[in-house]
Amino acid sequence: MNSNGFAGTTDANGEVQVAVTPGFGANDYPVVITCVGGTYFDESDNSTQPQTEPMRSVIPDAQSIAEVGGKIGVNPFTELATALFDSLPAGAANRTAAAAKASYGEIGRLFAPGMVANGGALNLMQASTPVNTANPTNLGNNVAGQLATYLAGFAKYAATNGGSMAVLADLRTKIATGTAVPASVAQGIKTQANSYTPGATTGVTAQPSGNGGTAQKPTSGGTTGGTGGTGGTGGSGGQL
Repeated sequence: MNSNGFAGTTDANGEVQVAVTPGFGANDYPVVITCVGGTYFDESDNSTQPQTEPMRSVIPDAQSIAEVGGKIGVNPFTELATALFDSLPAGAANRTAAAAKASYGEIGRLFAPGMVANGGALNLMQASTPVNTANPTNLGNNVAGQLATYLAGFAKYAATNGGSMAVLADLRTKIATGTAVPASVAQGIKTQANSYTPGATTGVTAQPSGNGGTAQKPTSGGTTGGTGGTGGTGGSGGQL
């Protein structure tokens, strides 16, 4: 897993362009990008809040970037997938591109299987529709809009459960240590996602429920091993 020091600052839409260092090639993947410091837009009350927890995305390989349209999202889903990937034994033999992709698939299984059913697990890694104070609900019935709706559901759920940063930190620990995610968490997030844009057509309400439970560790070949937790109902992450 590579951690070369590419750096940049996000703009008003939370986007940043990063120039890849010459010589960076296929053997340098998977690579992790991290967002630290600054602020984030909280959809629960359309406020700006300090980002006190880091958020990361693991990029499996160069092809993955093309598969999500050239833009990589960094959000609670990607942070949880990265935490799962990072909990694998160190070394290139274990932390493979296939294992990184399987980590996204496992987070989708726990929280939002509908997001990965059509288009694959990397749907969680793509950039969501920008949401900000001037345009808090400009969402659509496409992958980017659905992801943004799920992320808003995370924010709304977190608002009554200690706040987005606290919930993110707790879920990160559970995912990394193999502690079961309560079904009530997945259900609460999905319920809030459903209600974020009443009357809007985002395709979220009709999506299947997630499983909740324990995140299974991917193998180097990309499959998950171990025993999954008991079921829960759907859910998602928050746009931070």
